[in-house]
Amino acid sequence: MDIRKLCMEADTEVVADYIQMDTRRKGKYTYILCPGHEKRLGHPDMNIGNCVLKENGYYCWACGTFVSTHDMVMEYTGCSSDEAYTIMAEAMGGVDLFGGSEASSSLDMPKCRLTQEEANIIGLYSKYTVTLRTSSGQNIQDGLYVLYRQNPAAYYGMITKQAAASKKRYEYCLEHYASATADLAYKLYDLLGSSFDHSVYKKLERELKDRIETCDRISRIFSASAVKNVHRTT
Repeated sequence: MDIRKLCMEADTEVVADYIQMDTRRKGKYTYILCPGHEKRLGHPDMNIGNCVLKENGYYCWACGTFVSTHDMVMEYTGCSSDEAYTIMAEAMGGVDLFGGSEASSSLDMPKCRLTQEEANIIGLYSKYTVTLRTSSGQNIQDGLYVLYRQNPAAYYGMITKQAAASKKRYEYCLEHYASATADLAYKLYDLLGSSFDHSVYKKLERELKDRIETCDRISRIFSASAVKNVHRTT
C-alpha cells in the first residue's frame, strides 16, 4: 500500500465518520470528542468543542496536541498501525486505490454503514470499537460489525426495519406535537406560562421533518445495498 499517498489524500472527516466517531459541525469546523484525552489527561473528554478536525488529523486545545488521522484511528478503535492504514484506505474507497488489496478482506467491513448521527436518529448505536484481542491475535469488534460478519442479510434488514419504525414514530410526533391535548405541549405551556415561545413548534417541526427524511434515505440506501448483497452471494 502507498502509505504516503494515503496519508496525503485521506479526508479526516470522512475517516471519522467511517469509524463511527461522534462529529458535530459548527460553522466551517467539525468537532469530535478527543479520543486521546483520557490517556493524556487522565479523564475522558466531555466537551465536544475541545477538539477540532484538521486536514490531516485533529487538534485538541485541552491537550495542546495535534494527532494525525492514522493515530486518531488507532486511538479510537484500539487497532494496530497496519489496521489503521487499512481502515483509512477503506474509508477513502478501498485499499486497491492505494496499491494494495490484501488487508481489506481481513477486516470485512460493511460497505454501507450508518454515520453516528444516523444511528442515533433510528435508535441504533453502532459500535466499531475493538473490545478484545483473542489468543490467536484476531480482533473482536462489537455492535453492527459482528452482525454483518455473521449475517449480512440480517444487518441490512435490521437497519431498514429500524428506520421504518423510527419514521412512523417521528410522523406520529409531527402530527400530534402541537395538539392542545398533547402532554408535552401542555407541560411546556404550564411550565412557562406567558413566557411560552410558540417558535419552539417551528423548530420541532423542522427537526422532525429532517429526521423523517433521514429515515427515508437510510431505508432507500440500505434496501438497495441488501439487494446488491443478495445478487453478489447468489
